[in-house]
Amino acid sequence: MILVVIRMKVLSEKRMELSQAIVSLVRSIRTEKGCNRCDFCQDVEDENRLILLEEWDSQEKLRAT
Repeated sequence: MILVVIRMKVLSEKRMELSQAIVSLVRSIRTEKGCNRCDFCQDVEDENRLILLEEWDSQEKLRAT
């Protein structure tokens, strides 16, 4: 299993725009072969901290996306 964690700190005025783009991307990632999980989260203490979490079967399947 391969786990990808991407943490982002965004400007408050760009948070909505970036969130919308990532939500669209997450929908696509979830359909990729080998993707077991893809979640997009917001920190409860700082709404400008965003996290993208992906879980893949293997490094090969992650690279094939």
